[in-house]
Amino acid sequence: MAQKITTMLWFDGQAEAAAKFYVSVFKDGKHWEKLLSGGGEESMCGWLKDKYGLSWQVTPDALLELMRGPKAAKVMEAFMKMRKFDIAALKRAAA
Repeated sequence: MAQKITTMLWFDGQAEAAAKFYVSVFKDGKHWEKLLSGGGEESMCGWLKDKYGLSWQVTPDALLELMRGPKAAKVMEAFMKMRKFDIAALKRAAA
């Protein structure tokens, strides 16, 4: 199933450049790297700020599935220490 992304954004400047950038980001699934390109900054728990100053939390479907499991507390403990989510490490925490 293709993912659906709905955004509502307002820009006082650089709107066209930002729109073209976001369309390119979500075209191929390499969200994290593309959102950081050109001056973005990463933060904790999957959060980052792109070059336009917009904050994103990039949350993989695997994390949502693991958080529904019996070891959700262990998964949360693991991801609280991460910047970009490491799916393999999260799966180990859920094992």
